[in-house]
Amino acid sequence: LKSGMAVYTLADDLPTDRITRLRLCKLNEGAFAWATLNALAIDGCLCALPPAKPKTLEVIGDSISAGYGVLSTNARDPFRAETEDSVYTYGALLAEMLNAELLLTAVSGCGICRNNGGSAHDTMIEQYDRLRPGIDPLLCWNHQLIHPDVILLNLGTNDNAAEAPPEEVQTAVIQLANKLHRLHPHAKMLWTYGLMNQDYKDCLRTAVEQTASTHIPIQFVLLPQQQEFSDIVGSDGHPSHETHRQVAHYLLPYLQPLFV
Repeated sequence: LKSGMAVYTLADDLPTDRITRLRLCKLNEGAFAWATLNALAIDGCLCALPPAKPKTLEVIGDSISAGYGVLSTNARDPFRAETEDSVYTYGALLAEMLNAELLLTAVSGCGICRNNGGSAHDTMIEQYDRLRPGIDPLLCWNHQLIHPDVILLNLGTNDNAAEAPPEEVQTAVIQLANKLHRLHPHAKMLWTYGLMNQDYKDCLRTAVEQTASTHIPIQFVLLPQQQEFSDIVGSDGHPSHETHRQVAHYLLPYLQPLFV
């Protein structure tokens, strides 16, 4: 993308005897680039948008859920924004499988109570409210615009890397789950963890079970580590496209009953 306002050609030489559907997606995180669609000019006529899908899946996570390094096939590759693509993530693939709209809230390095560098500030509890996470702490997202039917969380990897105290992680899990339940009282939640490390699986499971005991609809699923899904690894040791594909199939049976 060019800096400032510019004109981009999305498609040309399209057939005139049938309808062409275009899909415009922001592929990587707002921290790497921010774009606004100001206008759309066409030669011909613009048809009405297709109806929205009947259900909405929200995925809340860190670099894994954002698709960090997903387009790379070499674990030693340094990260570049060009190798991050949310379209190839397990969340996007699951939304397609479930015929659901996808709402993706993912911030690289973000934890529940500790971020990857060890900071206790700007964790997901705060970032969840922001329209531009990591960039503008004052610009807030209006949670009333979309109420997901199912919320899939994948958090804990960065807390593990930062060696956050397990009791603080448990407290933050309960706090985040309660916050989501207040904002989206009809949503069912599934908390997953384990692709890149698993040291905190017990404290996460305990916190989720404690939350569920208060009649909040939430479950915990421990994911196998990424090497059990595929030998192909993305940049900086993150899950590859193939791993994301297999994770989507692994989680599908857990999510399907939640959409009924």
